[in-house]
Amino acid sequence: MIKTLLFSSLYPNSKQPRHGIFVENRLRQLLKSRQVETKVVAPIASFPLKFGPFKRYAELDPVPQRELLNQIDVYHPRYTVIPKIGHNLTPKRMAAAALLVIREIINNGFDFDVIDAHYFFPDGVAASIIAKELNKPLAITARGTDINLFADYKTSGAMIKNAAEHSSTIICVADSLRQKLIAKGVNADKISVLRNGVDNTIFYQLAEDEREDLKQKLNMLGLTVLAVGNLSKVKGFDLLLDAIAKLSDVKLVIVGEGEEKETLKRKADALNLYKRVKFVTNINQNELCEYYNAADVLALSSVREGMPNVVLESIACGTPVVATNVGGVSEVLNENCGIIIQNRDLNELVAAIKETLGGKFNRNSVAAIGAENSWSQTTQGQLDIFNMIKGKKA
Repeated sequence: MIKTLLFSSLYPNSKQPRHGIFVENRLRQLLKSRQVETKVVAPIASFPLKFGPFKRYAELDPVPQRELLNQIDVYHPRYTVIPKIGHNLTPKRMAAAALLVIREIINNGFDFDVIDAHYFFPDGVAASIIAKELNKPLAITARGTDINLFADYKTSGAMIKNAAEHSSTIICVADSLRQKLIAKGVNADKISVLRNGVDNTIFYQLAEDEREDLKQKLNMLGLTVLAVGNLSKVKGFDLLLDAIAKLSDVKLVIVGEGEEKETLKRKADALNLYKRVKFVTNINQNELCEYYNAADVLALSSVREGMPNVVLESIACGTPVVATNVGGVSEVLNENCGIIIQNRDLNELVAAIKETLGGKFNRNSVAAIGAENSWSQTTQGQLDIFNMIKGKKA
């Protein structure tokens, strides 16, 4: 039995059940192997001021210091952040707050074998500080923006490089992230690629008659485009709204929550799309499966990605995908289940959506491709890695 400590601020909590759900999903699949025991330390940022631009910090105040989520023991130490100007100080603050909790976890009898950290900055950098302090082996998973953005900045990039050099091993969710780390000078021999998978008991294709009932139930009758993700600028929902404005009689359903929500709503109104665009929030995984099945196409218009789970989930449900050529999209999407837009151009996006809505793809064939993306290889890969580094010193 391997004892792991999963460390990441990207993890769900009782107020944000979908925050970092891709990290929780991988862990839950790993725990199904019954070869791992784990506890989760998911730090939460805090700031003394709770009004105006800082009010978002107050929203997570009700999250308990410790909670049980899906039968997983999760701790939420608070660390103080300095908005805008203190970004590079965050890893040390996060590590200091987390160490108090982690030492308590060890003293209470859970002396873990491996630190399983997710997201290189600030989380992976903080985890490397903790690993050195406790003399524990460390695995860091690179997930997207941590490498595609923060690794390019001078200070955070240097911290990421240092954390990578002092980690026991590195996991990337896409080969594109591996290649970028190698280009930054990280030793290729210590990097493994373990792509995200799909839980086929949750995301699967429904029968055609069930799909028609769902379209009625969810008010998705007629040609409907689905978009799923955090409502942030990097996800490019504004480009998608421009595309829908050029596609008469096509509806758009956006599933997600985030800082850009009101801005996107205002843009939809300005484009006279208020009757054709619907925003949906706070749905669980089973409900999300219904939306995938009811949609005619999933659109991903991101500026950058790691390995977007929404692509994997959509094709598992038989729904073809139109996506920008970012991150690991080209590693999972091919000509039999979707269209990749090379230049993130509005006219290309419109043309690709039109082509897909015109019946280019067979949903049964798409679902068959999606069913191949199970978690089994990823789970076995983690077990192999954790067994390999278990017992090593930081």
